Order: sequence, then C-alpha cells, then structure tokens
Amino acid sequence: MDGNGFWLDMLLERMRRDLPTIAEATPADRHTPAERRRLANGLIDVLCRSRVSYYDRYDKEGQPDYVPRLRRLRTSEVVPVRALWPGDKHPDLYARLAITEEILTSWALDEVAPEVVLEELHTAAELILMRLMEKRRAPAFAELVEEARADGHLEWRLGMHYADEEPEQIDDMGDLLISLKDHRKRAKHQGSDEARAWLTVHFWPAGVVLERLCNRLQKA
Repeated sequence: MDGNGFWLDMLLERMRRDLPTIAEATPADRHTPAERRRLANGLIDVLCRSRVSYYDRYDKEGQPDYVPRLRRLRTSEVVPVRALWPGDKHPDLYARLAITEEILTSWALDEVAPEVVLEELHTAAELILMRLMEKRRAPAFAELVEEARADGHLEWRLGMHYADEEPEQIDDMGDLLISLKDHRKRAKHQGSDEARAWLTVHFWPAGVVLERLCNRLQKA
C-alpha cells in the first residue's frame, strides 16, 4: 500500500466497519450470510496486515512475493489512526486505550460527537500521565501536566503536525493539554459548544501528544 498513511488507515477502518455488513446482505448461492460476513472480515484482515508490513517477514530474495490466504474470520485486525501502545508492562492500560483508539478513529470518520472525543482525550491523557508519574490517585490535571513538564516528558514540539496555519494553534505539549482540560471542562459542566471548533484545529496534534506520552511510558 502506498499513499498518505492516515488516509489509508481511515479507508481501511471504513471498510472494516462496513464491508462485512455489505457482504452479509449480498445474495450468493455458495455462502450463507454468516459465511459472507466472515469472508469479508478475512479480506480486511489481509489488507490491515499488509498495511503494517506483517507479511514482509515471509518475503525471501529471489522468490515470488508471499500471498496470504483468505480465511473466514469472526473479527479482523484493526489499524487505528492513532496507535496508543504503552508497552508490555501495562497491558491493563492498553486494554483501556484501545477504547480511545476506537473513539479517535470514529471522529476521523465523522461518527461520534465532539464532546465525547474531548472527554476521551482528557481521560486518556490523565490515565497515561498517572502511570508515567506513578500516581495511584489522580491529583488535579494541571498538576499532572506540570509534573510531567518538569520531568521532561513534554518537550516535543507540535507545530509540524498542524494541517494549516491557525492563529490559535499550540506548539507546546503541556499547553495543549491545559487547553484540552479547559475546553473539556466548559463542554462538560457549562454545556459549551466549542468542542468541535477545538478538535477541528487540535485533533491531530492531540493524538501526537498521546502517542508521545505512550512512547515515554514504554521507556520508563
């Protein structure tokens, strides 16, 4: 697969969500609806594994490219638009962050309310920061951010991850997290309608922040 990675991931996720239902509803003499759904899952699984170069290890010099077998599967591999992997030491956290990956992908596909995404971004950031800072009970979110900043976890600059030049774009990871906190608070407790506007500008950089924090956690 060759192209913009995020667009490819969004296309694959769109197919993963829709193709099994389409296949199930498509008349065919040789397969039952359940079998057609599983075949569609098998096709998507092959495409997703190809996307992350899973089959490259089977390619050998001087031999034809490896051709995967199409199988009937109950579920397929998933390629999220943001991969939040905190490391082998935190399987419980990864299980929770899989929900975050799903919601972030749903936003990229315009399938979830902006207030839900803002809440999920805040929750994921808080969970990762708590694990990174070895906190059992969550202090104020701003305190978590400042501790992480003081420990050097928020030094990555975000400017290059904005699609357009926006006057309100934020280059500092810590400042973006504080902005997320403030907008989430107003959306949740005051019924503010500013969640969509914030995500329109900061959604992709916010995903970078979560990925970078997960990377720091892997090395901790």
